[in-house]
Amino acid sequence: MERSILRPNGEDGNPTRFGRRGGGRKLVLLAPALLALPAPTLDQDDEPIRAECVLSVGRRTLDEDDWAPLEEQLALGVELVGAPSEEHWAWELGLAHSEDEVTAMGADLHASTLGVHAGLRRWIGSSALRPYFAGGVTAIYADLDTSDGWSYGGYGRVGLSLAVADRLSLGVDARYAFVRPLGLDDPGVDLDGFQVAVTLGIGL
Repeated sequence: MERSILRPNGEDGNPTRFGRRGGGRKLVLLAPALLALPAPTLDQDDEPIRAECVLSVGRRTLDEDDWAPLEEQLALGVELVGAPSEEHWAWELGLAHSEDEVTAMGADLHASTLGVHAGLRRWIGSSALRPYFAGGVTAIYADLDTSDGWSYGGYGRVGLSLAVADRLSLGVDARYAFVRPLGLDDPGVDLDGFQVAVTLGIGL
């Protein structure tokens, strides 16, 4: 009697089992279909993930004319990202801070920003390695020697997230914020900035 690799003695009753004869050829023919299947989810908990808390650390680059020598700033962030819908859309809410300080000509210089943002994120695919893009609105408080105050604008971003364990992901993220200049003077302080960061996501 032909033995099955699925169950001993071929008692599974499945008409598409592999036997000793022709098994290699059938496996080769089935390989493309197996590769096309989505990767299984890494979350084995019964309770689904409702949102993800994402921590980030990176560097924000501001306009050199207005911010030098403090235009390259350490950037820290925390945000909540909702669980993706069936169409792979999700909401995102976040808080970000950047700052830098130097000593120049005997003077201590310091500059910082604090921003909040809200937007929509579109995931691409459903495997463990997922790219995304997002956009939304942002408000930023800037504090530097010549001026301080709030301004507003929008942002766009792209990123890549890799699920490495149950409810845990690592990623990279790049965003650009286009913000209304700060101050009444023309052209005002330029708050546009580009940021690159690494991220750690924790499922909630």
